Amino acid sequence: MKKITEQLEKISKEKRTGLMTHVVAGCPEMTMTEEIIKIMAENGADFVEIQIPFSDPVADGPVMMEANEIALANGTKVADAFKLAEKMSKKVDIPLLFMGYFNNVYKMGVKKFCKTAKKAGISGVIFPDIPFDEAKKEGFLEEIRKNGLDFIQVVSETTSVERLKEISKTASGLVYCTARLGITGLHAKASDNLAGYLKRVKKYVKLPLAVGFGISSKQDIQNIAKNADIAVIGSAIMRISLDKKLSNKQKLKKIEEFLRKLK
Repeated sequence: MKKITEQLEKISKEKRTGLMTHVVAGCPEMTMTEEIIKIMAENGADFVEIQIPFSDPVADGPVMMEANEIALANGTKVADAFKLAEKMSKKVDIPLLFMGYFNNVYKMGVKKFCKTAKKAGISGVIFPDIPFDEAKKEGFLEEIRKNGLDFIQVVSETTSVERLKEISKTASGLVYCTARLGITGLHAKASDNLAGYLKRVKKYVKLPLAVGFGISSKQDIQNIAKNADIAVIGSAIMRISLDKKLSNKQKLKKIEEFLRKLK
């Protein structure tokens, strides 16, 4: 059984909403990224997205864009993200996912990327800028499947029923639903029709749903609990790691406290 499926079954048995958290590899620097992942795994995270830094992260808001810029300024390469994943997959038991943008995959080559990701202990991939039909054309979907990875697709309120039906045939593991249109970030209002939109997705896609974009508190998680299986929190945690007023030790303590409050 795939690691993501095992974790989803664990969440279901415990009758709770799962938690997916997010880091950008190399931000604020790589040793801190490692420590943050450990704290996430020790304090309730069921999945951790490791973002491969990219110069133009189109789905990301200001906080994540700054994190990507810092990681790139630190000299973080795609190879460093693989090294991070391989190291952390031996230290934490929860599934690690790669999130990023397809240009990095294309440059490396889909076969090499997927094979290396699997070897590094990655369980699934989220690339919001390549839809399933393009993934098929590029051979990405085939290589994902060959290497036993899960292809986690992103949908929004504007995704048509026709697209959802097609996504149901190619997605695996879970589906990532954006809580609103636009980019990631804090203090943004979820769609007024979030519940109805999630119910529509569930009607056509028989996979657990993860909901992100603007989720930053226990109340937010409670608000989506009836219609979502997993809450995704990224910017709220990344904002702590970017706080220049805090020492690294203080950042880690604050992230731990933040995660404990979500339980």
